Amino acid sequence: MHWSAIAGTSDQEMSRITEAAADELRTLPGVANVGGHIGRAITSDQVGDVSSGELWVTVAPDASYADTAAAVDRVIAGYAGLTSKVSTYPQERIDQIREEADSGFAVRVFGLDPAILRQKAAEVKTILEHTAGVANPHVDLPAEQPIAEVKVDLAAAQKAGVVPGDVRRAAAALLQGIEVGNLYEEQKVFSVIVKGAAATRSSLDSVRNLIIDTPNGGHARLGDVAQVTMVGNESVILHDDTSRRIDVKADIQGRPLGDIQRDINAALQQMQFPMSYHAEILTQYAQQQSNYQWLWLLAAVAAAGILVLLQTATGSWRLAAPPSWA
Repeated sequence: MHWSAIAGTSDQEMSRITEAAADELRTLPGVANVGGHIGRAITSDQVGDVSSGELWVTVAPDASYADTAAAVDRVIAGYAGLTSKVSTYPQERIDQIREEADSGFAVRVFGLDPAILRQKAAEVKTILEHTAGVANPHVDLPAEQPIAEVKVDLAAAQKAGVVPGDVRRAAAALLQGIEVGNLYEEQKVFSVIVKGAAATRSSLDSVRNLIIDTPNGGHARLGDVAQVTMVGNESVILHDDTSRRIDVKADIQGRPLGDIQRDINAALQQMQFPMSYHAEILTQYAQQQSNYQWLWLLAAVAAAGILVLLQTATGSWRLAAPPSWA
């Protein structure tokens, strides 16, 4: 059983959820043992973040496999907010190969600012919607998670005698934590982080009530010198080299790929991109289609060769051909 939470979920939270699920699975009839891990195991052939994990459920020899698998599915479905999949190990490997082979058609937009990237991706999606042979275009956006955003009110900060930089540093120290030193143990380095107590960041009101020291020895309330709001923030930054990216994906049907690429490239050249921004069609789809054509060609050649061998052995084309051909 493989499951994952939204990117950014801590390993402590994933460990808690996984342990709870393992304990529940062990109580099911037909389950002999349950084991698992969080993130990527050492020397593993799979790459995983701390927000993902796996559980291995061993079915008892005398148990019904179908009934046990159905019970496992019901337990896993009870953990809301996580993406999960239950399968055997061989089936999982087969599904991974299929997903890699079926990469689909995509136009990738490169740039720096996420807002501009989303705007240009939406324009590319409109181009794909009006291109013959393209179906189901959609922007593949990364998942977002809510964060507290602190914007300093310059006029209010000046009136309170607070330097804007001091407001930002104080808020960052209390909410995110700052590194103040390091510990060394067994040739390992551990960072020492100072961070506000959990109660100080439990809600927006508690964040607004944080006290900021002023240079003259006074105090100011964070909510009085800054705007504190909840905004969405990308949980994963997708990039190629140093450039952020967003993919606009679609299906191809009913028209040659070369004609579709020509029309899309012509439309992309008419788009206005700021400096350091551009869009291009990913080449892996065309390469994949070319590989499929070569496979069909090789299969046809192999079939013809087998037919010639059978004719040579039987001395008759009628006997060598399959019944449907005859």
